[in-house]
Amino acid sequence: MLRRFAPVDGIFIDMCWNQPSASRWATDGMRREGLDPADADHRDRYAELVARRSMARYSAMVDKALPPDAVQGAWFNSRPKTGLFE
Repeated sequence: MLRRFAPVDGIFIDMCWNQPSASRWATDGMRREGLDPADADHRDRYAELVARRSMARYSAMVDKALPPDAVQGAWFNSRPKTGLFE
């Protein structure tokens, strides 16, 4: 979409939330991050980490498709973009 319609003046991404999971992929990811998949707080922390990383990736992609005078890039419904690039 970004390649086809660039330059864009922004992208709105709806339904962006933390989704705790105990799938094998989430479990593997938690272990790589030093988290315990059996701990509900760790599953929540990992869900936040995954959401933030996804938001950062999308923001970076959208930023590349923006014109130089753009004032907005990716907008995540009900999510602040603070802390994405830490």
